Amino acid sequence: MRLALLLTTLCAGAAFTPRSSAALLAPTFPRPAGSNAVLTPLAQDSKADEKETAKQRAEKEKEAVKKLSEGLRSKEANERQAALVDAAKTPYPDVIKAFGKVLEGSSGDLAMIAAELLGQMKEQQALDELRRFATRRRKVLAKNPGLQEEVFRAMGRHQSPEVIPLLIKGAFEEENSMIRRARVFAVANTRSAAAAKAIFSEMKKTDEKRLRGRLANIRPALIHVTGTDAGKDPARWLQWWEANRRTFEVPDQAPKLSGDFATQWAQFWGEDRTYERRKKRSDRG
Repeated sequence: MRLALLLTTLCAGAAFTPRSSAALLAPTFPRPAGSNAVLTPLAQDSKADEKETAKQRAEKEKEAVKKLSEGLRSKEANERQAALVDAAKTPYPDVIKAFGKVLEGSSGDLAMIAAELLGQMKEQQALDELRRFATRRRKVLAKNPGLQEEVFRAMGRHQSPEVIPLLIKGAFEEENSMIRRARVFAVANTRSAAAAKAIFSEMKKTDEKRLRGRLANIRPALIHVTGTDAGKDPARWLQWWEANRRTFEVPDQAPKLSGDFATQWAQFWGEDRTYERRKKRSDRG
């Protein structure tokens, strides 16, 4: 479930494309480097007026929580979902806490939307709610791969190295390719030396035969974080890392992916992209 699908519902059958749905919500803050939200980031009002007093902000926060609570009590699914989208525009601490409660107590579309919106919020508290949920509700997430992927993607959008250990542990032992990709892509999106070290450390723990079969759908992440492409053979990647790990620094600019790799990366993050000519077979690693 993506937020774009929610907007389709809320638009009462109106024609939908990712670009048109994004236009429904005006951007007011820049996207994190290297990552685009599925929708243009939600307008966030809580800190827009630097002159408002603490009392005024407290009153706004109380009103926002009240409005969200009322919306979530609706018997109509689209009204509950719309309440979340609206509340995300005012990410006060108690509002974010309420989103965490939605994750804890809901399932299906509502939890998916709450996770994605927490990923769009720039507040540290939003990431903390996602991390807490992912840590405490592992069994719940294991039974719901769609929600698990959404939570990992939302954590990855924050681009915070602090969640790397949680995301990468056991990534290459994961049988579900969708979840395996979500873990590695989210880690790579931090574009940090810690991310590269963590990914290669996990690769070393996996036998080469298994790793070879699992490299294809995470290779774009390796290219994104390292700035190089060592090809299809995991042994070549590990050799490259051993030769470079002591002096490795993340390139200042994220490399431009092409062909299938660009498509995989863009689709995961919900980015628009210009489709380029695919590489010739002779050009591929």
